Amino acid sequence: MGPRPGGGKKIALCLEQAKGPLIYALLEYSFFVLYPVNPATAARYRQAFKTSRAKNDPTDAQVCLELLLHHWDKLTPWLANDGATRELSRLLEARRSLIDVRTHLTNMLRDALKYY
Repeated sequence: MGPRPGGGKKIALCLEQAKGPLIYALLEYSFFVLYPVNPATAARYRQAFKTSRAKNDPTDAQVCLELLLHHWDKLTPWLANDGATRELSRLLEARRSLIDVRTHLTNMLRDALKYY
């Protein structure tokens, strides 16, 4: 990895999600401090200042920035899980995937039996 942005300082990011590929990718970099925000919280904040219910990426980014700048003390930073917890999470995700495959195959078998 190259030089850290900000000269060794932390970079705060506010995101409208608490899990997913983006969060996991950003957790690889120790200079990011992630502040996940419930999408409903961001929507209510947006509605408090904008009468339009139009939702777009620039407006959402502005809302996240304002939440971070003005209410950072009320936000909880994401704490990365330890190695064992991450491994358990990966195993659970694999299990869910296998269950989905099993369900799909069971449904296909049931449909084939009904057809015959």
